[in-house]
Amino acid sequence: MNAYSLDTIMFRQDNPSLKRNISRQYHELKTVEESIKKLMGRVYTRDVSREDLDRHLSFRYPNHLEEIQHPPYWIQQLFDEQVDWITVKGKEKAENKDLLEFWVAGTDIKFLKTAHQQQEKRAKKKGKKKDIQPENLANRFEQLSMVDDANSTTGNDESSSSQKPEEQSEKRPDPEDQTILFFQNLGLPGIPPVPDERRTFAELEEDFQVWKMSAIERRSLHEMWRDAVRHREYESQAEEFANLAEKHEEGRLRVEEANNQNKVSILRKASIVGCTTNGAAKLTSLLSSIQPKVLLVEEAGQVLEAHILASLVPSIQQMILIGDPLQLRPTLANYRLSTDNPRTGPIYRFDQSLMERLSSMKFPMSQLEVQRRMRPTVSNLIR
Repeated sequence: MNAYSLDTIMFRQDNPSLKRNISRQYHELKTVEESIKKLMGRVYTRDVSREDLDRHLSFRYPNHLEEIQHPPYWIQQLFDEQVDWITVKGKEKAENKDLLEFWVAGTDIKFLKTAHQQQEKRAKKKGKKKDIQPENLANRFEQLSMVDDANSTTGNDESSSSQKPEEQSEKRPDPEDQTILFFQNLGLPGIPPVPDERRTFAELEEDFQVWKMSAIERRSLHEMWRDAVRHREYESQAEEFANLAEKHEEGRLRVEEANNQNKVSILRKASIVGCTTNGAAKLTSLLSSIQPKVLLVEEAGQVLEAHILASLVPSIQQMILIGDPLQLRPTLANYRLSTDNPRTGPIYRFDQSLMERLSSMKFPMSQLEVQRRMRPTVSNLIR
């Protein structure tokens, strides 16, 4: 029977123009599906491109963007040189691509924290050295003797150093003091304070001094900007999705129409078309196009009346029901709709077939008294 199925016949038929048409329509449908897949990927990633963010800032927050792009001199110098800065956990390097990322990451704030920490360490070291120095000496002559001893020691060091010049080396600054030397070399009077405020978004919108914001304020403001861009993108993405959905539906209908044209051309050449009641209900438009005149239903006593009614296309002139209305009824998944239910059965009677209902109404029927299919001339065909 598989050799006579509609799919097999469609696959074996030789109609190049029809196949090219179906392939073209199917390719266009797949192209739309790929566009929808890419769009949904952008929706689920919640990613915001830098171009969209810059466009939003230039339109809604031009003063903030201007301040970010023109930071104080020491911050610009720090960004240009990408200075190595030291944290408590270890050494890290500021490697931000642009000033906005530099600002969001709070690299300048981390650098300030490191500078203040090193300044505190230097102050503690100086305090320890003062504690080691002698507090009470016997008289000023002892101080002079100590100075003479120091001078003699220095003379010995100079003589030894003159003998070994290779041991002399220029004293390099402590790596931990690089952050402090950075501000001293720029001529700043001191290390700027570390911002640590936590203001609301409304207050941050009115404050254009973005480089004086704390790390928490920067992250909060940046996330609010990104959310605004996402909200605007969702509106455009919803519109784009609606357009793609419309194109997909149009493409699906074109593919379905091309396939139906092929099926109709095949079915019109057939004398008998066999299918299930479920298939007939789904292919009503296809059956209508071939305009059958007779509908024959086998085992009509076990078929739901709704399935038979759905198969009755306008061109049907005669319907033949073959079955036993006194045998098993159609199977239902919901017992409440069954005729056997004493409470709701008499109301719905959903499992009562059309053949049983006509029989109960005394509709004239013909009874087959001889079982023709068991005759040897028929039964031998399958032995």
